[in-house]
Amino acid sequence: KIDETTKKNGAFSSLARYFSALWYPLFASALEFVPRQADLASLEDWIEEALPHHRTEASQLFFQGVLPEFLAFLQKQYGLPKLQLNEIGGWLHEGERRVNANWITPQQFDRAIKLLKSGKITKDPQLAQLCVLVARICYRMGTRRREPLQASVMDLQLSKTPELVIRESQYGSLKSDQAVRRLPIGLMPVEEAKELLEYAVNRRNQSGA
Repeated sequence: KIDETTKKNGAFSSLARYFSALWYPLFASALEFVPRQADLASLEDWIEEALPHHRTEASQLFFQGVLPEFLAFLQKQYGLPKLQLNEIGGWLHEGERRVNANWITPQQFDRAIKLLKSGKITKDPQLAQLCVLVARICYRMGTRRREPLQASVMDLQLSKTPELVIRESQYGSLKSDQAVRRLPIGLMPVEEAKELLEYAVNRRNQSGA
């Protein structure tokens, strides 16, 4: 029960705004998601999917202002892992304009691939190639960034119409059963698809699979 004094001094409206900023974007998408049972990557996806519900810059900034306290409460009460919020995709940093963080231009993607191949990120050529392949899968097939990371070469189905199977594995779980899917390798340009399939064949041969 809210007394008249609380109503008059504005605390009630502030409380309502606080919960409206958090409740819908976080819990409308959490019907099949239990935060305290999730891993760090799943929690990051949870926050990323909540951000677009705030359509104005002011609304997003308010959400970002109240979210750390709310997460600190969940961490204390339920043992949630600590998130690096400023590294989450779509997080609006001070002085930045709001942009659609889910869109990467072809030019930006090409620059990222060149950087991965340049040796500035890693001197290990095998790791560099793997990073390039994962980046291509995410960009061409629209996967979440952790989905190709938890896949194995056996999830690349080398049939007449090759597919990448997105499913739970020993390396991680998916957000829901609906996230299990089959993605045709034909979504990728021919040369990129060829390199991915050659990588899968070589890895299988090395492991004797």
